Amino acid sequence: MTPLFDGLQAATRDLIAAAGTGRLEVSVEPAIASRWLVARLGSFNALYPDIELSIDPDNAVLDLRSGEAEIGIRYGRGDWDGIEATRLTDLVFFPVCSPDYLARHPVRTPADLDGAMLLHEDSRQWWQEWLDAAGAGEGAGARGPMFQNHLALEAAEAGQGFALADHVLAIDALCEGWLAKPFAFELADHGAYYLVRAAGTRESAPARAFRDWLIAEMAETARRFAAFKDKDTAEPA
Repeated sequence: MTPLFDGLQAATRDLIAAAGTGRLEVSVEPAIASRWLVARLGSFNALYPDIELSIDPDNAVLDLRSGEAEIGIRYGRGDWDGIEATRLTDLVFFPVCSPDYLARHPVRTPADLDGAMLLHEDSRQWWQEWLDAAGAGEGAGARGPMFQNHLALEAAEAGQGFALADHVLAIDALCEGWLAKPFAFELADHGAYYLVRAAGTRESAPARAFRDWLIAEMAETARRFAAFKDKDTAEPA
């Protein structure tokens, strides 16, 4: 944390304390809620014990003017009508699998994925896009089972094949050794994660606290991913 961020935290805590206990409803896409956000909420609760968080996992297009949630976390391009979107991080995506699966199905280059079990998330286009960019050949991404709501990553952790992941959803599993990243090649994602709220609305003190904390946590995730790659590169083959 930086001195500036520490100062912003202190000022926000003072505002919340003066106003009494605050409640904040946050709508979050299920994948990022379960694979990233939930594990980090303890630090937010420690920093802001007077904020009562309510986390609603939801993939639906968010109507922030309905009053059900003040803010949300969504994946996309940030161009939603009537929405003020704060970009949280740039994303890259890449294949992952369990270490045990990699030991049983060793691959050295993306071309070695030809004939491998590919686990798809929502659409087959993501695998085909990655394989094309990696020079692995046309049509290789057309096979394999389809999953919804990050279940492809769960299947990969269970040793069922190779899934595509972005670095935010995969960071904890990579650092804990539940997933392996067999290739250095990464593809920039067209979308990103955004903190969203209704345009033209006043930001509450709890929402401001959550925004500042979220931005700092995303920056820490990017730092951890860079450190993971540096360590992986430094290890002997």
